[in-house]
Amino acid sequence: MTQRIPPASRKQARHSPAFSRILRETSRLLDSGDTDKAQRILAGAMALAPSDLSVLKLEANIYLRQKLHGQALKVLDNIRKDHPLDAECLLWEARALAGMGRVEQAIATLVRLCELRPGVESWMELALMYDHHGDHQLALEFADRVLEWTPSHAQAGLLRARSLLALGSVVESARQFRHLIASNIESARSWFGLVDIKTVRLSGDEMELLQHAAGKQGLREADSLLLDFALGNALERAGNFAEAFAVLTRANEKAAWREPWSASAHRSLTTAIAVAFDEVSPSPASSSRGAEVIFLCGLPRSGSTLVEQVLASHSKVEGASELPDLPAVLAEESRRRSLPFEKWAALATEEDWARLGDAYLTRTERWRKRKPVSTDKNLENWKFIGAINKMLPGSRVVECRRDAVETCWSCYKQLFAQGLVPFSYRFEDLAGYWNDHVSLSNRWSRRYGDGLLIQQYESILENPEQAIRNLLAHCGLSFEAQCVSFQSTGRAIRTASSAQVREPLAAPPLRRQDYAALLEPLVGLLETRV
Repeated sequence: MTQRIPPASRKQARHSPAFSRILRETSRLLDSGDTDKAQRILAGAMALAPSDLSVLKLEANIYLRQKLHGQALKVLDNIRKDHPLDAECLLWEARALAGMGRVEQAIATLVRLCELRPGVESWMELALMYDHHGDHQLALEFADRVLEWTPSHAQAGLLRARSLLALGSVVESARQFRHLIASNIESARSWFGLVDIKTVRLSGDEMELLQHAAGKQGLREADSLLLDFALGNALERAGNFAEAFAVLTRANEKAAWREPWSASAHRSLTTAIAVAFDEVSPSPASSSRGAEVIFLCGLPRSGSTLVEQVLASHSKVEGASELPDLPAVLAEESRRRSLPFEKWAALATEEDWARLGDAYLTRTERWRKRKPVSTDKNLENWKFIGAINKMLPGSRVVECRRDAVETCWSCYKQLFAQGLVPFSYRFEDLAGYWNDHVSLSNRWSRRYGDGLLIQQYESILENPEQAIRNLLAHCGLSFEAQCVSFQSTGRAIRTASSAQVREPLAAPPLRRQDYAALLEPLVGLLETRV
């Protein structure tokens, strides 16, 4: 039985050295990322003073770090009763709301924070929220507001460049990155951002500067990684393939060490998912639930941004880009059941699937306010096509596929945000992921038939109008000529291909030919080429 502590003793405890030590240790553990231990340590303070503001804020912070957003909100609601204008709690409330998919409420909360505490920190937080959730125009406006007050603000400067690129101002974006490089503001990230505009070529002087920057001694590990990926890609664009391959190999060795990935564990997961859905009967094709959603999936660099740009050029379609909502809904159900997705999928009832489908539609409804149909381009959703069929049987799924070697090489030379694409830094891992992807996707195709279209990138290059007509028909959309001239569509695009899809359609160089024997080890590992 837990010992009850009299109120007077609790009041004394809050002022004791032991209580202060617990709070300091909890904060230290949170800063180091050890949330589980922080939670155990904080339990002592909660027993002494459960309503203490510092204790409650630490508890809310722990729930946020654990992505238990609903529980964090409950704690923050309790704090708000006595401290309605606590700026830190407003910030955390916004993050919790965003984590639950309540983006508009999260933004409204941050707007209140900016009114309560106007200044660089609050504006920057709001700018990042807009950026993360796809409103790049407002992200740019608030980044500019920060820069008016603090011209050398590195995060705002980088966000300004990224937002300009997302909005289609490619020349202005490149100019901003070059300004940051010249000002020595986050120069490694700025070099990487400049080269990551796929249509930009460096001048001879810039190439020399980049080579000098990448060759400096004593670079931070993160900066060295960014500069090597930038240099490797710049060398490739200049036609120096052997040197590019050497630099990119070095860069990928660093990235693979930073982000270990298990090909065997991934194969076990995809096999388990396939086996689970062998026991789940497909939904009837007549169901219309989810007809307002088009899912795009596949590997990165497989043409998915191009396909989304084509669809978003249609008068009825809003391109929502890479949404976290489907994995979030499934992860929440896994937490509720205390079982991983592949373990509970075969146990779910029709009512469960409908409930999860409704949760997804609620989380994403903001994307259908202007147009009746929205896309979801979370590429990892290929693993969840079975769940999509049960949750949203009226939706359409397009799996974007491109030549295996070209896709894998494009991934290999791309440094992704940490944690997003950890399989892309070794040929063995890339091939393993590709093989798992094709195996499961082909299985879905046989199982769900017309509900899934495998859209070959090369077919769009060969006969654009016919391929686009077929794509639109699969998605239940009438043909519209502007879908063929998709490069003229004005919309925000925040992927590595954002500049490329704003240009007329053209076949990219075949890197298998450029690198020849250097790519043979990768070719030998791939089970399926297309």
